[in-house]
Amino acid sequence: MAVIPVTNDFGVAPQLLAADMAAVKALGYTTVINNRPDGEPGHPSSNKDLQAAAE
Repeated sequence: MAVIPVTNDFGVAPQLLAADMAAVKALGYTTVINNRPDGEPGHPSSNKDLQAAAE
């Protein structure tokens, strides 16, 4: 997982999985915006899974 910084407190990343949330948090990010719909092919984590892992 690679986060590309846009500003000091905003970055973009490719498809995140629930397993990536700890690393995102360790980088100091406090909010994640997931634009992928549940059930999208090739995306195993649901929005609920991502939210649970982020909290």
